[in-house]
Amino acid sequence: MYEAMDAKRVEAGLTWAEVAREIWARSADLNASRPGDHPISPAALTGIASRGDCSCQHALFILRWLRVPPEYFTSPPVRADAALPAAGRRLRWNLPALYAALDSNRKSRGLTWPALAQELRCHRTS
Repeated sequence: MYEAMDAKRVEAGLTWAEVAREIWARSADLNASRPGDHPISPAALTGIASRGDCSCQHALFILRWLRVPPEYFTSPPVRADAALPAAGRRLRWNLPALYAALDSNRKSRGLTWPALAQELRCHRTS
């Protein structure tokens, strides 16, 4: 995802600060109604390359800016013309539904949570 974001940034002649502002501006109405929210930082975007990961909330912002669905970054990728819908609000993951789907798939495959985490290349943060 970082490489796609950087390629779009370079093609558009944008700095990382300008990319961060563009991405944040996609939720301008919501941002105005929530003055306590912090804008996306250019360092959060550039750090994706060095960390090799991205928070799910930042991913939604980035996917909307890139105009591609999450599946675009799977192996093999799906067609990129199935972009996330335009939204008049900030998109959020449905975490209870995501958990239920993961848990159901995990159980059907006879995996433990640690085995699934290893397969997904997830790690504990605490």
